[in-house]
Amino acid sequence: MDDTAQPSGLRLPQRSTAPGTLSPEELARFIEREHEVLCRRWRLFAPITFVLIGLTEVAPFFSPNFPSAMHVTGWVLALLAGMYLLARRKPGRRVMGWATAITGIAVAAYSATPAAEMGRYQSQHVLAMAVLIAMLPGIFSLTLAEAAATLGGSLVAWVVVCGLWKSEGPVDYTGLDVVLTYLVFLCVVTLVAHHINRRLRIREFAGRCELERVHRFAVEEVLHRHLPPSYVDRVLSGEHPLDGPPERRVVTVVFADIVSFTPLSDGLPPEELARLVGRFYDVMAGVAFEHGATLDKFIGDAVMALVGAPDTMTSEEQARRAVAMARDWHRAARELVWPGSRGQGLRLRVGIHQDPVAVGAFGGRLRSEYTVLGRGVNIAARLEQRCQQGDILVSEPVFQQLAPRPGDAREMGALELKGIPEPVHCYCLPGIEDERSP
Repeated sequence: MDDTAQPSGLRLPQRSTAPGTLSPEELARFIEREHEVLCRRWRLFAPITFVLIGLTEVAPFFSPNFPSAMHVTGWVLALLAGMYLLARRKPGRRVMGWATAITGIAVAAYSATPAAEMGRYQSQHVLAMAVLIAMLPGIFSLTLAEAAATLGGSLVAWVVVCGLWKSEGPVDYTGLDVVLTYLVFLCVVTLVAHHINRRLRIREFAGRCELERVHRFAVEEVLHRHLPPSYVDRVLSGEHPLDGPPERRVVTVVFADIVSFTPLSDGLPPEELARLVGRFYDVMAGVAFEHGATLDKFIGDAVMALVGAPDTMTSEEQARRAVAMARDWHRAARELVWPGSRGQGLRLRVGIHQDPVAVGAFGGRLRSEYTVLGRGVNIAARLEQRCQQGDILVSEPVFQQLAPRPGDAREMGALELKGIPEPVHCYCLPGIEDERSP
């Protein structure tokens, strides 16, 4: 046995990126999440903004300070309707981002028209620009470049349209210096706040990814120690519920035990014993998974495995895989040597029985485990106890499912098993084909 081998344990792999930063895969997920937010908010705010801008054409009936511009309002409403339909189709993130920027610039140009008609740069309608600057970047989750383009373009569009809208003669720039100063200042503050907010969102997303990574690692480690990898993948992807209701089905139960383990454990130093047991567990688990079996539990030096749960198999397939797995267990155990063993590996006893049992997640509020319950489990355990070193003791139901029937099998007759009311007809197979244990 390799002296450097250590007992397996939960060791979380180190991140390839610094804390608070995103890996390329996580960054792609973050961008996709922002894309979902952008489309969702457009689907929410486009109808609301549509109604509010439409109401501006009602305001002139109540106050002369709200000029009417039906044709301008019409094309802005058409633009908002287009953004709503675009958000429902969910194009790429870049398309949605720059479409938002263009829409923001167009709305800024629209907000300049009442200002131009009601005092230009000294009009109170400049407040519409302040609202637009404060709302657009944050509400629609834009990148810094998109936010800067939106605010810069909106500012230019507002200044130009406000100055030139229906202009006859020289343009009056009175008040432009004051308005522009405050609007530029508001744009800078908004961009800084938006940048900080986006960094916080990235850090929050990175923290969530780290929690998901730790949780997934812990779940995978626990599941992979008991269930076949293919089944674990289906559980983690949501294809198969792990905590579904128990069911009764035919399952093949396999028990294996190390022969003369007590004197072996008494004669080894604790650290050497831990390395040997760790290697034994790893080898048994690896062989079980190769045959599509489920590790139910380790009990000291014993192993309990299931064939036919949770993955459904025919009775014939279960029996074939169980016997093949048991023989591979024997081979693998013989290769596990340790200092002082004189090159001799471990020897096993294996018992196999097939029976209808209850399969599922059993337990209470604080702990549950995927296992099987029923008399078939007890029979398999008793067969392992009656088995001889290096052999495999199988019950009649298992033997009858083997095709072709093993020519090296020995009929053992009906055996009385402790705790089992009726004798169980059994057959003995060599642990390694064409080889008898001494």
